[in-house]
Amino acid sequence: MQLDMHFYGTYALARAAGIPQEDAYTIAYAAQYVDDSTKQDSKQHEDGGLLYGIATSHDGGQCVLNYHKDVHGSREEQRRVWVPFHFLPGAEGKDFEEQLLCKKNSKPAQEMMQNHLRLAAEKPYGLELLGIAAHVYMDTFSHFGFSGVSSSLNKIIDGSIKPLELKDPKMADYVLSKLGRFIKRYKLGSVISFFAEESTGSLGHGAVATFPDRPYLKWCFEYEYPHESTTSSLPIEAEQIEVRDNKVHFFEGCELLYHYFRGFAGARYPEPDVIPFEDIADDIKEIIATEDDCHGRIDKWRALSWKNTPVISQKIRYNKSDWENQKFDFDDSEESKHNISSNVYRFHQAAAYHRYYVLKDLLPAHGLAAY
Repeated sequence: MQLDMHFYGTYALARAAGIPQEDAYTIAYAAQYVDDSTKQDSKQHEDGGLLYGIATSHDGGQCVLNYHKDVHGSREEQRRVWVPFHFLPGAEGKDFEEQLLCKKNSKPAQEMMQNHLRLAAEKPYGLELLGIAAHVYMDTFSHFGFSGVSSSLNKIIDGSIKPLELKDPKMADYVLSKLGRFIKRYKLGSVISFFAEESTGSLGHGAVATFPDRPYLKWCFEYEYPHESTTSSLPIEAEQIEVRDNKVHFFEGCELLYHYFRGFAGARYPEPDVIPFEDIADDIKEIIATEDDCHGRIDKWRALSWKNTPVISQKIRYNKSDWENQKFDFDDSEESKHNISSNVYRFHQAAAYHRYYVLKDLLPAHGLAAY
């Protein structure tokens, strides 16, 4: 998913569920910041205090370099970043590689949400943690069927990916041009050739570019190595063609996330101002179905209203530098302890907890020693 869903969609769902504006903003910002916190850097104060930042995402170039450096095949950086933050394993399948595949609304995803909702009410970094949880949970509705490590199960047959049923011919051209640029960049030798193809084509949904992240898109593809099916008695060979209607999956995720937020709001705030989901369900479906680029889809979320009142006020906007710039305040303050309450410090507290919880608690409880 992209900025339109992770920030603006998350914010709208949080507000509709009764979470006040300031807290909804923190949750939504943290949800999007998972994609933007790409630097594993630290800031040290002269009194000895340290803000230790961890990367919760990598850009394409970093994926290539990490793949190239990892000569032992354990893919440690992939397991630290992509597995816990973007491709939460579903823990289903006949072997370890299949069990690492992300599954929509899986049992581990549900357990993670319940755990983080409980902690969100207890910890100073609770809202940031809930934002991270929202990102990871919603990604299961777009990233399912792929895993966060380089795997043959992530590969698809060249030329099999196709958009379906786009109403706007210009949007069809746009989607195909974006796919073409992706293939040119990562498949045809312009970025460290072999390592680029291996690290992006077999990691996550790199082989299908951004198709899973476009909410309006219906599309199809064929896995190079078919996955075991638990819902059909057909031979594996007959199940290679995968048809995805992102609209259906994104809406399902929105409704479930709303209800998680609704439970949180009901327990935390006296008399929360709630918008019933059914009152805005059709509007959300319309937003998700909008055939436009990310900016156009953001405009649709910003136009969402209930009883002639905007759900997202005009002042609510995402600037990825806001929390990043808070790092520079760390060593400028009189004492390092004054920055413990900053959003960026709390985000990295939450991210460190989430990573440990998923890799060392949640997944092992489901029989997965992923890290």
